[in-house]
Amino acid sequence: MISSDRSDAGRRIVDVTGTRYAMWRCASCGEMGRLRRALPATCPGCDGETESLFYLAED
Repeated sequence: MISSDRSDAGRRIVDVTGTRYAMWRCASCGEMGRLRRALPATCPGCDGETESLFYLAED
């Protein structure tokens, strides 16, 4: 389960283990982007469906 958490650093996506996600990545083309409130509707790089996008933890 992934939820939103508001902190002084801004809005973050956090899973049940406490991992914070700040990026998304497309499994089809490798495009990456900053995670806002939710994943984009389609990949801007290849027009892939949302199902091809996944959350990426930033170091």
